[in-house]
Amino acid sequence: PSRIPFFLQIFPDALIINLKRDTIPTISSFLKVEFWNSRGAKQLWWTGAYNEQEKEWATKNSEDPIAMTAFQLHKIKKVTEMELKNFKPSFIEIDYENFVKDPEEIFKQIINFTELRDINYSEQIKDLNIYNRNKDYSEYFSKDELDKINKILNVN
Repeated sequence: PSRIPFFLQIFPDALIINLKRDTIPTISSFLKVEFWNSRGAKQLWWTGAYNEQEKEWATKNSEDPIAMTAFQLHKIKKVTEMELKNFKPSFIEIDYENFVKDPEEIFKQIINFTELRDINYSEQIKDLNIYNRNKDYSEYFSKDELDKINKILNVN
């Protein structure tokens, strides 16, 4: 899903901005989107990234949208990490949680990284309402659901 090798074939000097967000709220967000519920919550949406064991796991868990979503988002994260490591593009990682705390600082980092010095981001963002949509995990899922998600995400 990150498609870093694809982008590097087209744009060899691409600058990659890897936007990351805490997985639990991301799972919740995905499950609120009709597109995801009709196409990815009960089947593998992205293809080509899964080995036979993972495909078998997905088949057995296809009726559990929380598990399927956690599984696929975890795989996206792992594939992205692998592609960044193996293809070594020029990249920065931006955490959603840091962005909502201090958007101006994060924009500064992005502008410095991309060397787009003539962009007046301060003026561009001053009227934006940026706020953290993350909540306590228990507001998203029950304890049993969180235990299941953490098992999929390999969290102890």
